[in-house]
Amino acid sequence: MSSSSILPLFEQAAAEVSGAPLYAPIGCLATVGLNGKPASRHMGWHWTIVGEKKASIFCFTHAKTQKIEELKQNEAVQVCFYFPLAPAQCRMSGNAQVVSAGSTEAALQEHRSSGWKKLPDAMKEHYAGPTEANAPSDEFLMLWIPLHSVEWLNMQTQETVREDF
Repeated sequence: MSSSSILPLFEQAAAEVSGAPLYAPIGCLATVGLNGKPASRHMGWHWTIVGEKKASIFCFTHAKTQKIEELKQNEAVQVCFYFPLAPAQCRMSGNAQVVSAGSTEAALQEHRSSGWKKLPDAMKEHYAGPTEANAPSDEFLMLWIPLHSVEWLNMQTQETVREDF
């Protein structure tokens, strides 16, 4: 199976569980902890497919979380998803890039800003207290992960497909 068919599988499965406009599929982000051991946490994810063989996923996080310190030491990550309606499991690997207010790449800043604008005011206050509604708080970060590989397991057929990018 080529990447032109594996990534749409993910996109379709994710769309099936996405109901509300702010909802994103929940996936488990795994990093290398500061102690060298695995560290994982569940997060809401968004994705974008660029061209036929390039894909990225991204999420938003607070600047003061442990994962930011972990990523400074080692940017290698994996994100795992379970899609009960498919039914399938998906594992994605890549290197995370932390996108902050000081990041210079315009396209990534646009994604970060767009994510900020979609947040309810109560969530915006979580990042820095009452703040300007249109400008992301400095504490609001985006983790941008260009993918190196995607593995898809169809749980009915037990077929596993792996694509490297």
